[in-house]
Amino acid sequence: MKLLLDMNLSPLWVGYLHALGWEVEHWGALGDGRAPDEEILAWARGNGWAVVTADLDFGRLTVESGLASPSVVLLRTGGTLPVDIGPALAASFERNRDALDTGTLLVFDGERERLRPLPYFG
Repeated sequence: MKLLLDMNLSPLWVGYLHALGWEVEHWGALGDGRAPDEEILAWARGNGWAVVTADLDFGRLTVESGLASPSVVLLRTGGTLPVDIGPALAASFERNRDALDTGTLLVFDGERERLRPLPYFG
């Protein structure tokens, strides 16, 4: 699984997750930092990456698209830095690797996670 960090997350995640063996990039290193969310989702879908974000719009756009990809990990935590939630988030990625590979909306609040297979019609 490849993880694409949205612009609202710190680039510090790249080194943190790389050190744990994850393939991860920050959108700022790949594309226009001002790109609309739809463009980032389309790039992730076309290139097989899951999007990690704290922006609620990504979850909404993913559900509204009716598509099975890309997976979106939505962080609903007080802090979004590796020092705040790094070990818990990395453990969540590991537990949910198969679901993220096949298409899911994962809502992570630091203590709980909710999985919604994609496409999701709520």
